[in-house]
Amino acid sequence: MPNQNPAPGNNLGLPNLKDIHFKALLVADLFAALMGLQDFGGPESGPVFAVARAGEPLARELAADLERVM
Repeated sequence: MPNQNPAPGNNLGLPNLKDIHFKALLVADLFAALMGLQDFGGPESGPVFAVARAGEPLARELAADLERVM
């Protein structure tokens, strides 16, 4: 198992679950913001909405799973 507190420069530490959970929540909120932008219309709103619609639930599920692990 890698050291959680490695010497500077060798980058062998494990990521902190709280940091991963926070990043998953940020991704979910970014997808939610993208879905809010689809109201402004334009040719790019369809694909943007489709990506956000698919990604937000996955990001929220990831965040919920990480929260259960912590």
